[in-house]
Amino acid sequence: FTAMDSSDLQQISRLELLYLRPGSDLITKPDSQKLSNCLLQCSQLAEFVHSPWELDLRYLTTLATLPHLESLILALVDDDSLVLTDLAPILGSFSGISTLDLDWDVSPSVSPAVTHALVSLTQLQALTIRSYPWSSPGTLAAFCGGIGQLATLTHLELLSFPLLDASEECDFPEVFGNQLVRLTQLTFLALRNAKTQQWRPLIHAIAKLTALTCLDLQGSPVAADLENLNLLWQVLPQNLQRLHMLQTK
Repeated sequence: FTAMDSSDLQQISRLELLYLRPGSDLITKPDSQKLSNCLLQCSQLAEFVHSPWELDLRYLTTLATLPHLESLILALVDDDSLVLTDLAPILGSFSGISTLDLDWDVSPSVSPAVTHALVSLTQLQALTIRSYPWSSPGTLAAFCGGIGQLATLTHLELLSFPLLDASEECDFPEVFGNQLVRLTQLTFLALRNAKTQQWRPLIHAIAKLTALTCLDLQGSPVAADLENLNLLWQVLPQNLQRLHMLQTK
């Protein structure tokens, strides 16, 4: 794909997967409008993958209009706070996607807009988040509350999730656990390297996920805590088929 020019792309009306990475002549800033125009021809596009590099919003806005787009994988860099502020409402316009994978190292100042955008994705089935702008107690609590509104989720993957321990402001594990149990269709849950020592509320929430078939807690402290490990073992959901708990140093 990186060897194509915009005239070539216009001929590919059946394109279903588009993967953009750094080094492509097509995605330099002067050509972004050309690419945006070309994307209008890709009416069958179902999956879009974006590697880390500076983003131009014009073609992403165009992507949101494509009728068959189901999967959006974005790895972005925080080069321009204005761009990221504009990107949050654009993300919310992808109302028809079922899969979203965000590696989005953004400024905490835009975290409320990001949370609002995620909650608006009412058809989302799979959500993966690899970096987090929710660094303050208030914004993290709002994000935890938003998770419970994604009622259609079957796959939730939170990598290195900064789930703070209970504080005077908020009992984060309790808040997140209360929202987690609302995801009644969840079959896959990954909380890898979750940064909290208070696992008991989360374990009780996991026990109530009756549809859960795969649980991934790799790198999380629960694997090294015998008391919590015994509790987890006693309450594992009946339908669980796979459990990953490798403890990393």
